[in-house]
Amino acid sequence: MISLLEGMASGTESAGSISSGGVDPAVESGLPLVEGDACFRNTTGPDEDDAFTSPGQGVLSVLKPVCVTMAIVVFLTHATGEDIVQGGFSGLASMAYQERQADSVVIKAEGALLNALIIVFLMCIATTVMWYLYSYRCYRILYGWLLVSVVSLIFNLGSFVADSLLRSVNATVDTVSFYLFFYNFAALGGLITLWTQLGLGHPPKALKQAYLVLISALLAWSATKLPEWSTWGLLGAVSLWDVTAVLTPKGPLKLIVEEARRREEPIPGLVYEGDGITLGGGDFVFYSILIGRASLYGCGTLVTCVVAVLAGMMATLALLPFVQKVLPALPISIVLGIAAYFTSSAIITPLVGRAQIGPSSSDPLMHIQSDPKLPYIVHRYRFCESGDTFVEEEILKDD
Repeated sequence: MISLLEGMASGTESAGSISSGGVDPAVESGLPLVEGDACFRNTTGPDEDDAFTSPGQGVLSVLKPVCVTMAIVVFLTHATGEDIVQGGFSGLASMAYQERQADSVVIKAEGALLNALIIVFLMCIATTVMWYLYSYRCYRILYGWLLVSVVSLIFNLGSFVADSLLRSVNATVDTVSFYLFFYNFAALGGLITLWTQLGLGHPPKALKQAYLVLISALLAWSATKLPEWSTWGLLGAVSLWDVTAVLTPKGPLKLIVEEARRREEPIPGLVYEGDGITLGGGDFVFYSILIGRASLYGCGTLVTCVVAVLAGMMATLALLPFVQKVLPALPISIVLGIAAYFTSSAIITPLVGRAQIGPSSSDPLMHIQSDPKLPYIVHRYRFCESGDTFVEEEILKDD
């Protein structure tokens, strides 16, 4: 699973491209890269090189799958309950420290930081290995690694999710048929997502995009089972790694993207091709992890974080024509999303909750104020002696 995680770190390439990587090769292969120029030239196929699309159409072509991925993660987060996930990010991000409710804030922070550093280290190793394999044209090893990673991810996490959903509705299914179906489903997914890199031509676009969304959703969902501190540590660490891997002169993601462009070959990873924009699977995953975590707090926090993440994504795309260089795709969205989460959970959601509840009918004060035969309270406001602030006085009246 480590290879699948690495493909998910992300970065943005050129005046119209966003790229991402992660820890698994499937994830690392998910190098998000948006290829195109300031006019959003369509790069979905050899026959469409000269087809121009409007910037709005290009942006919508990646906004929609990102939103679909988020929606799937939110649904699975609440539909699967507290089932323990075997695989994905859940086990990897808790290798060194298992968060417990009884732990102090200091212990939780130290443990989350340690787990985050381990994740970054594994990402660095996986991305570097990918770079050397690609640099020395070890295609069979590289794409074999990616293929096994993708197939194992779809089979393990997909069958786990399907089993949880079937049990939640008390449905039964033949075990042999169930796993035979997922074996074929996963094998098809591995071939479809790496079809071009394997030299098989161009796969059905809609089918490939559907599998990429599914893979991203499964990985992101697996991380929603992490404790809260570990989740924030993971998102923060991956964002910093994204900056390092994409903006530094010898950043492995930057080197992979530049080498692929020089060779005029497909980027070795899982990338979603929209109309003029190619977005890596890593961005889908980490955006959705944040949204899945936000959904656990409440609807208000969820909506606030979705708006923040999408705004960050739009800001990153808007910068591309001006900077004309590789940009990391995660940091702006993750920073805005985390800020929106804590702002909403600490201020907005409590205020909305109090407004919805209103005064309680069981409150003795309500009976005092509503019964004309009983004394009632009058609230009077006046300026204090300094003349610049109001003070409130409560006067018990008895008419």
